[in-house]
This record gives sequence, structure tokens and C-alpha cells, in this order.
Amino acid sequence: VYSVPLVGYVASIPTVDALLSSYAFISCVLLVAEAVLNFAIIKKVPYTEIDWEAYMSEVKPVFDDGIYNYEALRGGTGPLVYPGGFVWIYGVLYKITENGTNIRLAQIIFAACYLATMAFVFAIYAYAAPKEFRPIYLPLLCLSKRIHSIFVLRLFNDGIAMMLLYLAIFLYVMDKR
Repeated sequence: VYSVPLVGYVASIPTVDALLSSYAFISCVLLVAEAVLNFAIIKKVPYTEIDWEAYMSEVKPVFDDGIYNYEALRGGTGPLVYPGGFVWIYGVLYKITENGTNIRLAQIIFAACYLATMAFVFAIYAYAAPKEFRPIYLPLLCLSKRIHSIFVLRLFNDGIAMMLLYLAIFLYVMDKR
């Protein structure tokens, strides 16, 4: 009797229902789709300057001149009101983006932050969602035009803050497992 090993392999391929019930599968598909979408947005939709230049002018004195006095740190929107973590994070972005002038690179970095944020959110749902919440509902989390705008078109500091918040929640959920 001759057996074909391919039969066992084909039998082990997951069904469509099994794939649609898999948080890992749905999350990976969504993250790939989101990466494509974010890079299309960066390429096709014009960047809108709102706060990026102010952020850069607020951290410039710290990283170019060694000034740490908050009263001396100002931007186009007024005095620096954000905590030290903002200064260090945006200071790193200031240096990486050629003193804040390479907007395209900043958008790519923020797209990566968006993808990391979504990965943390998907993982939180995978570990903490009630059994009734099927992963097929995860695409609903990607439908916000505003969130894409906050991350890749406006480069707002809210995106970084939310990424760090969801990372903290993810680590908390994982610790409780």
C-alpha cells in the first residue's frame, strides 16, 4: 500500500472558518493591509503642518544648545507644556529627521508607530476579549480616518502617547495571564 504524504498535509490546512477565528491570522492580514494603506496615504495625501514645526522648535534648544530651562523652550504655538518624556522622544525624532526637516521620514516613523499601536491593540483583544468577540470584528478597529490622520498626516504627539499607553496595557494584560 502506497500512501501519499500530501494527503496528510492537505488535511492539515486550516479551513476558512478556522482562519477567520484566528486572532493571529486576522491581525497579520490587517497589519499588512494597514502598512500598504499608510504608505499610500503618505505618498498620495499631502502632509498638513499643524504642530510638527512647533514640536521641533521646542526641542531644538535642548539638543542643539544644551538648554534645559523650560522657560526658554518655546515653539510656534507658545511655551513648551509637555513633560520631559516628550522632549526626549521628539528630540530623537528631531535628530533622526535631519533637525525636523525630513517630513517624509517622520511620516514613515509615525506609520511604524501606528502599526505598533494596532499590533498592541490586537494583542490586547486576543488576550482579554470575551469569547463572544470574534477576531473577524478586528477590522472595525482600523476604520478611523482620524487615527490615520493623527499618525501620518499631522504627526501629532497623541500617536506616540497612545502607542506607549497600549504597550503598557498589553504588558499589564500579559502579566495577568
